[in-house]
Amino acid sequence: MKIRRAKLSDTKEINNLIKKTLKKVNIKDYSKKQIEVLIEKNTLQDTSNRIKEGKVFCAVENTKIIGIAGVYGNRLGGFYVSPNKINKGIGKQLLEVAENYMVKNKRRKAKLSSTITALEFYKKHGYKVIKREKWEPEKGIVFPVVEMEKKLK
Repeated sequence: MKIRRAKLSDTKEINNLIKKTLKKVNIKDYSKKQIEVLIEKNTLQDTSNRIKEGKVFCAVENTKIIGIAGVYGNRLGGFYVSPNKINKGIGKQLLEVAENYMVKNKRRKAKLSSTITALEFYKKHGYKVIKREKWEPEKGIVFPVVEMEKKLK
């Protein structure tokens, strides 16, 4: 496995990875309707914009993207690992690359909004809960969001 920067030509594959992960991993913590809303919100255009706006890193195995993590200033976002690759160290490696990139760019803290699904992963890697909020992208569809941060070296 290697980690590289995402290219615009990766947009469709990244978008498919996001949808697959939401359907197979996040479904244990969210309703079917919530997952549908998240999938609707992750359009090809949004994925393309995220690649253009920040530094999106891809974990690649045999030319297939198996994980992604984005850096947007001092925020991490768009962190997904293929369902069949979870608990194999890919998320940890992506997180290290993203944090190292932030340190090289003079960021002292990493911030993120965690899903319920990823909360324990981030805690395990030194992130602290700052506050809990709710996000309502559609009337009646509410998501708990956990704001977290970590001091970087």
